[in-house]
Amino acid sequence: MISVSSGGENQYIVFKLSKNNYGINIKFIREVVEPKNITKIPKAPYYIEGIMNLRGKLVSLINLARLLETEMEQFTGRKSKVLIIDSNIEKQNNMEIGLIVDQVLGVLRLNSSELEQSKVPSEIIDKVIEHHGQLILVLNMDKLIKMIDFAHTGVE
Repeated sequence: MISVSSGGENQYIVFKLSKNNYGINIKFIREVVEPKNITKIPKAPYYIEGIMNLRGKLVSLINLARLLETEMEQFTGRKSKVLIIDSNIEKQNNMEIGLIVDQVLGVLRLNSSELEQSKVPSEIIDKVIEHHGQLILVLNMDKLIKMIDFAHTGVE
């Protein structure tokens, strides 16, 4: 479990995809839910797991490991969670987007002085945080959203 420091200015939800830890600025996350009753979408891109109903709203489920072309533990739903994202795409449409991750580790709070921009050979990674000997790859949500083919998610 990721430990949480007090009084931070920046908060990140930290999660696992296979053996790596990733983070997303918490301002992009509306909520974390269990994946339930997933309906497959015919002819959808390989990273779209399907859709689910969440309190009367459709959620298009993106398998984040597949989208990032990284390994993922076998999707069983036991520890897997869905990060419901908050972006302009959902505000303009009737469908929400959920990112399936292997396991949510917790919320990490850091002061601005503890953060460093890192030069990583990937446009999708904003920065790398070292926290208690673990590396956390922080995703750039704007670039991540642009990677999704919304024509096959129900969001256009």
